[in-house]
Amino acid sequence: MITIDASIAVAWFLDSGNPSAGAALAALEAADGIAPSNLITEIAQALVRAQRQKRFSDDDLVRASEELAALPIQFVSPTFSELVVLSKRHSISAYDAAYLAAAIATSAPLVTLDERLARAAAAERILWLPKPSRRGMKKKRV
Repeated sequence: MITIDASIAVAWFLDSGNPSAGAALAALEAADGIAPSNLITEIAQALVRAQRQKRFSDDDLVRASEELAALPIQFVSPTFSELVVLSKRHSISAYDAAYLAAAIATSAPLVTLDERLARAAAAERILWLPKPSRRGMKKKRV
C-alpha cells in the first residue's frame, strides 16, 4: 500500500513520461493506495487549470475522471490536530500535511513529486522510493 500525493496523480495525466509517476501508478495497481480526501479537489484544480491553458481537453477531463474513479484508492480524513502539528513541524501547507498524516496513520509510504513534502516524508521515515529497475542496467565487469 502507498499514499498518493496530488503531484504524482496530476503527472499521470500531464506528464505521462515521468518515471516516478509511472512507477507509482504501477505500485498502486499492484497494491491499493491511500490518500486524504483533498486529493480529488487538488487533481481537479490542476486539470481544470490545464484545460483552461489548452493543455488538456474536455474529453481528457472526462477520461481522467473515469480513470481516477477506477483506481484502488481509499480516502482518509486526517484530524485538525494532525494537520496543524505536521504543518508546523515541517513548514508545509495544511494541504500537504494531509498527505503526510495519511501516510503516517496507515504506515503506507508517501509518493510525491513535491520536494518540500518529500523532505517532510523522509524526516518522518515514510517516503516511498521506487525500486530500481534492472532493465537497462549495464553489468559491471569485475
